[in-house]
Amino acid sequence: MLSKNLEILRRLPKPVARAVRDTLVYPRYWWHARKCKTGYREYGDQYEHNILFVVGIPKSGTTWLEKMLSSYPGYSELLIPEASLAPPGVFSLPDDTFTRMRKMLVLSKMHLSGTEHNAQVLADASIPYAVLYRDLRDICVSNYHYIRLTPWHYAYEATMQLTLSEYIDEWIEEALPGFCRWVDMWDKNRNPELSVMVRYEDILNDPHGSLRRLLELYKLPATDERIEEMVERNRFDRLSGGRERGQEQQGSFFRKGKAGDWKNHFSAEQKAEFKKLGGDWLIRHGYESDLNW
Repeated sequence: MLSKNLEILRRLPKPVARAVRDTLVYPRYWWHARKCKTGYREYGDQYEHNILFVVGIPKSGTTWLEKMLSSYPGYSELLIPEASLAPPGVFSLPDDTFTRMRKMLVLSKMHLSGTEHNAQVLADASIPYAVLYRDLRDICVSNYHYIRLTPWHYAYEATMQLTLSEYIDEWIEEALPGFCRWVDMWDKNRNPELSVMVRYEDILNDPHGSLRRLLELYKLPATDERIEEMVERNRFDRLSGGRERGQEQQGSFFRKGKAGDWKNHFSAEQKAEFKKLGGDWLIRHGYESDLNW
């Protein structure tokens, strides 16, 4: 979950922010692990699954979902140190990832690639998980703003030198194929009995129905009253300090919270390039019916 500590890190010079973040990885892990153990002792007998696992493309609503799931008492955030310190690229889950979490109530979120290995580690441990993704055109725009707020991000220096339009040009050429593969790999390799694929836009359009589907996956109590409370507590205007969805604030983690913002920023040339590399992906995943957009 986004914390005040992260907000402090964002205000530090980038080398200091990176050093502080890396130094805090293990203490933060031990602190959260202790909370997860305490939660298990107090509430562990109330739940069928002690681990709630969320996988998602960055900026696809994973933090929003994490906040809603954290309303179940006893569950606490936990991210294994190897994931925090891993360099950019494909991260392989250690085989003992989930045996470490015995007798804990864990809520874990990762931007994890859907390799056969990672899917198998989840399957071997019978871990239920949600895979979140989003219209990649909106991912592109949202990533630009996020990276510029994150001094420890590997692309921070390069992105700070670019306008949004220049970033879109580079992202389409260099990053788009990898993002398409990310979603398709999970679609191919995931265990359908243990997982669901969830679009960010579907959560926006039907938060109650989407949340019910996820709670059924995790086998968590899901009365109508509880779901309503979770949705209301995590409305965009509350998370953003009072702004309506679509009302932008550049310096906020919850910047805009709206689908389709890419339309305000893509040029005709950028749309044409996107269609070449990602047009079929948009059609396959229900974002467009054809290439006439």
